[in-house]
Amino acid sequence: MLLINTLIELGQIREAEVINQELLKANPEDPQGSLSNGRILLAEGKNDQARTELEKGLKASPNPPRAITSSVLPKTRSVSRSQPSLLGRRR
Repeated sequence: MLLINTLIELGQIREAEVINQELLKANPEDPQGSLSNGRILLAEGKNDQARTELEKGLKASPNPPRAITSSVLPKTRSVSRSQPSLLGRRR
């Protein structure tokens, strides 16, 4: 699934879709396949279809919180409140 996620992040949606479809053929009940398919659909702007796939994957996932953070939500860098904001500085 890491390859699929990387391809999505690189904008290589069609390649991610092809690989995910092959994985789903081999193991149609794998919740990660549905989660990846949901991410692909989101990247294509097909939000309603994406929601259906994501919900399907989350319901079938043995560990939904991990599934959400690692497969669905984009990775974000947390910023400490003690770090100065670049937006607040003046030259």
